[in-house]
Amino acid sequence: MKIKIGVMFLMLIFVFQFVSAVQVEMKESFDQGETLIAKVSGNFLDLITEDNVFLYRRHVRVPMVFDIFQIEGDYYIYALLDKSSENYSLVLEGVRYMVGIDESEEDVYTNFTISEETAYFSVNPGVIFIDKDFYLEVQNLQEVPVEIDYSVSGGSLNNEVVDSEEEGFFGSLFGNDDDDEFVEEEVNDNQGSIELKSGEKRKIEFDYGKMNFDVFQNIILSSGNTNYEIPAYIFGEPPKDEKVFSLDFYPSSLEVLIPEDTEFVEIIDLTNEGDFDIYNISLSISESLESYFFVSIKEIEVLEVNETIEIEIKFLSEDEFGFYYGELVAESENVSIKMDLSLEIGADAIEVSGRDDSGSLLETCAEKEGVICDYSKEKCVDGEIETLRDGNCCYGKCEKEDSGLRLKIIGWGIVGLVVLFVIWFFLSKFRNVRRGFNLLNVARGRK
Repeated sequence: MKIKIGVMFLMLIFVFQFVSAVQVEMKESFDQGETLIAKVSGNFLDLITEDNVFLYRRHVRVPMVFDIFQIEGDYYIYALLDKSSENYSLVLEGVRYMVGIDESEEDVYTNFTISEETAYFSVNPGVIFIDKDFYLEVQNLQEVPVEIDYSVSGGSLNNEVVDSEEEGFFGSLFGNDDDDEFVEEEVNDNQGSIELKSGEKRKIEFDYGKMNFDVFQNIILSSGNTNYEIPAYIFGEPPKDEKVFSLDFYPSSLEVLIPEDTEFVEIIDLTNEGDFDIYNISLSISESLESYFFVSIKEIEVLEVNETIEIEIKFLSEDEFGFYYGELVAESENVSIKMDLSLEIGADAIEVSGRDDSGSLLETCAEKEGVICDYSKEKCVDGEIETLRDGNCCYGKCEKEDSGLRLKIIGWGIVGLVVLFVIWFFLSKFRNVRRGFNLLNVARGRK
């Protein structure tokens, strides 16, 4: 009994660690037609994209209209739900993340239900991540008119409006989609309301003015039992007369594919694109790449405005196959910039420097709409092969080698060898056997 209790306790600890490693904040139940909004937090090793997010009704994958954004280290997902009352799961698949000191790729399931009730209204989009004016489209899902209240949490968005004549964050309300009717309501910068007829759609326009800083707040919408908190991240625009420090790498990243025991040199550019000279710039490479990447310059005393300096990076591959990732960092007291570096060392790799003979940067296979085949098992058919920055690019399709044909050839070859051996054996055996004596011929004096 004690052993069973101990095992159950350890299992609970493991499950708690797994669940807490990735946190998904969303409602457990939604009404029909309601907009799903979820916040996903965790130490992810891969970028979560639309290819990793799926919706299941019970155990069957179903289509979903949704979008995903990364804001300040977390991920925000919104989806337009249908009107089928059932049990659902929002699933993250094929994403690596940390569970304590261990790496995991287990799918992350978040279960929820859609009730038999109808939401008062829907909203689209459910997440704002933008650098300009925007709108929220709301629709009344009820059979009677509804009034939607809205407000902003976290303070005002108009702390530093450059043009005092610009309207506030809640600038104006427009009529239907055809813009036949213009509706202007007297509202302050933080709250307001709008009334919708049954089934009516309206756009709430937001004019945040001209800000020189980023803002992240929630827009709160509510009517009856339906409530939304819309995450809104708006990028500010620095004033045009503001002078800045700025550095830029060209290219912005390097992907290198080389065979073992090979070395070559790649030249990159570092440019001062700011408005001031930059002093005492240090260059460093991630510790994970120090054995493979060597930078010709470690310190730059001064880089004047619009000046470009060439930096040599030597790539050295030892006899260890694998993938290696890291960064090249240029940093001064006023500014820093990073360049992503990746290195693949393979026995069958073809050396790719990232540039062509003229020094121009080579494109990747994906940029030229091709595919990279596993040439040890596949072949490129219906297209040509070109060596690009990330390897041999196939402009057709990859097909597995026909191993059955090869086996047939080998099999018939063995059969042929056996037949030849048998023929040789019998010929060798009977060739040396003398014909027997004929006594009658001997008596007649013949041999």
